[in-house]
Amino acid sequence: MFPLVTKKQAAERIGLHPEHLMRMVRDGRFPKPVRFGPTDRHAVRFLKSEIDDWIAARIAEREGGATK
Repeated sequence: MFPLVTKKQAAERIGLHPEHLMRMVRDGRFPKPVRFGPTDRHAVRFLKSEIDDWIAARIAEREGGATK
């Protein structure tokens, strides 16, 4: 089982607006979502584990340590 979260939930988790989150995805600064359809208009979900890893990497950078 892969715990998934919506775009809104992912954005809330990191304290950003959903559209800013998607800009970060497009820029390669946030993990890509799983798409459930052939176009951008279909549902997307993010893997909770990838969000947690991304957060941990930001904390490690802040602390001057290595990322995962």
